[in-house]
Amino acid sequence: MQLLLQLVYLTTYTTLKITTLLHLQLLLLLLLLLLLLLVVVVVLLLLVVVVVLVVVVVVVVVVVVVVVVVVHEYNPNITSSKQQQQQQQQQQQQQQQQQQQQVAALCSCCSSNSTVYSICMEQQQQQRQQQQQQQQQQQQPAAELQEKLEPEFLEVINEQQQQQQQQPQQQQQPQQQQPQQQQQQQQPQQQQQQQQQQQQQVCCVCV
Repeated sequence: MQLLLQLVYLTTYTTLKITTLLHLQLLLLLLLLLLLLLVVVVVLLLLVVVVVLVVVVVVVVVVVVVVVVVVHEYNPNITSSKQQQQQQQQQQQQQQQQQQQQVAALCSCCSSNSTVYSICMEQQQQQRQQQQQQQQQQQQPAAELQEKLEPEFLEVINEQQQQQQQQPQQQQQPQQQQPQQQQQQQQPQQQQQQQQQQQQQVCCVCV
């Protein structure tokens, strides 16, 4: 009986051991499979993330290129407007420098602490334009008179050469007319110089 009991015990013990070992192996296999699955899933997720990032970068680059091309094709006036603004700024600076130089020239009589009103500059420009118009108006009749008088002078000179002995008084008349015309031409020039001097004195306001 004891032998039978021992045999039964041994057999059950061995079977239990075998089953437990088998179970353990199965469990280990299952764990390995799960680990493999996890690794595969992680790798797949990483691949998906990389692909998505690449797609996003490509889309952004394409959009930027398209925007730049559209802006350069349909809005070429952007660069030209910037150039125009720069040119206008340069012109304004040049005008300001010229005005400052004019002010310095006008107010050379004043001290360094002198002020000149902008109204005065505008008045000067208007007066200069009026003077130029007056000069043109004065020069036109003078030129017309010269054109008319030149052939007359030539005829008179010819007659004088023929009649030098008979009429000595006629030689002095054209000579008297010439200084009179020169005096008439000098008078507006003197008036203009006086006006310019008066403008400079008025525009120079010392503080």
